[in-house]
Formats: sequence, structure tokens, C-alpha cells
Amino acid sequence: MRLVILSSIAFLSFAACDSASRAPQFITSTGIFDVFGKQITIKVFETVGQINYTVSHKETNGVGTVGPQKQAIARDRDWFIYPASAGEVWIYDGDKNVLLMEFGRKHTTISDIATVPDLLQRAPSPFLNRLPSSLKTKGA
Repeated sequence: MRLVILSSIAFLSFAACDSASRAPQFITSTGIFDVFGKQITIKVFETVGQINYTVSHKETNGVGTVGPQKQAIARDRDWFIYPASAGEVWIYDGDKNVLLMEFGRKHTTISDIATVPDLLQRAPSPFLNRLPSSLKTKGA
């Protein structure tokens, strides 16, 4: 009996490690998404036919929450959010803009391709591969 319990505990620990080590997933629907051991929480919600979102990041002084600086995303667009790491969240609005939120220990930096034209050169491959061709050539 003791052996069975120990092997069950070992299996549960292994399963938890496995799910935590998975590659980041694209977010394409409304909901609350805790990623990277709950270091980042992404809330995606619909308001008046538009998609909006907030990203919360655990910081040394608590939790900081940021959202888009411009209007929400049109609901009928093919948008997606890609939490690349505990320090980077990439957002595509389904049209012409890419946004990068970078989280440091005490600050957050938000960049988009309008203000940083070569931003896509820093984008992770999975995110870049999913973008439309017309946008990829714009950031090259």
C-alpha cells in the first residue's frame, strides 16, 4: 500500500512538471489564462462587440495590470495573444498592429510596430509564423 501511494505522488509531480514545461499556447478566445506558474494572468473579454484584454504580471511590489492603449480589437478579426515567456506577451490585433508587453522586476514596457518599426525582428518564431505575410514584410 505504501509503495502505491508513493508512486502516485511521483506521478502527480511529474505530470505537473510536464504541463508547466509545455511551449506557450496561442490565446484566441475569451477567458482568464494563468501562464508561467501564474506569474502572468491574461483576461480576454468581450465588450460591445469588441475584444478587450488585460495582462497582469506579478512584480516585486505586487501585481501590475496593463491593457491596450488604443481601442479594443474588432470581434470578427483573426486576433491572437502569445505569452512567449514570463517577461513577454505578444499581441496581434487581427489587422495591422502588433504589440509587445515586456515585464521587468519594477516596470512594464509596451511597444508596437508603429513606434518600433523593426519590432517583428524580435518576435518569437511561432508568433511570427502565424502573422499574415503582408505584416511580416512590413516589419522586415
